[in-house]
Amino acid sequence: MSCILGLSPAVKNNLVEPFSLICDCKTGVSGAGKKVSPTFHYPARYEQMNAYKLAGHQHVCEVERELSLQAGREVRVTFTAQVVPVCRGIMSTLYGTLTRNVTEADVLAFYRAFYKNSPFVRVFDSKAAIGTLHVRGTNFCNIVVSVDSRVNRLRVVSYIDNLMKGQAGSALQNMNLMCGLPETTGLMRPGIYP
Repeated sequence: MSCILGLSPAVKNNLVEPFSLICDCKTGVSGAGKKVSPTFHYPARYEQMNAYKLAGHQHVCEVERELSLQAGREVRVTFTAQVVPVCRGIMSTLYGTLTRNVTEADVLAFYRAFYKNSPFVRVFDSKAAIGTLHVRGTNFCNIVVSVDSRVNRLRVVSYIDNLMKGQAGSALQNMNLMCGLPETTGLMRPGIYP
């Protein structure tokens, strides 16, 4: 979800080359589920970071399918998932080669227009001092947009709570829409565990 939300405005507006996309994603240990495992026991995770499923990660198909639908053409990503020693949260740093000269202000305008009617997506400029704690226990996705004109690259940092926006919150949000309820029903003050 963090990759799709972070890159959709860029591919929809043809701002990035569709085969240049890199998704560098860091996730908390809760993403591994509740099953007891020595690998995810806190003493084993403390000060331990590692990449996993470098080939054949289960989310690549979903990310490429959704971004291709937005772009109206095939999109491919290089996807790297890493576990970091935090309980919950995902920080995805997303990169793409720009198709034209644009400023950060230009890209911010595209992103803000794209998400103007999305109650759970907040878009920030590159000076925003935000992180995973700002979305913890929420259905929000915070997106920071940056343009590195020196190398003609878009950089987007997307933050979600993997236990909310990653699965549960998205399911409830979709159910609300399908049932004709306000999109935000039951999602403005969810519980937090763990």
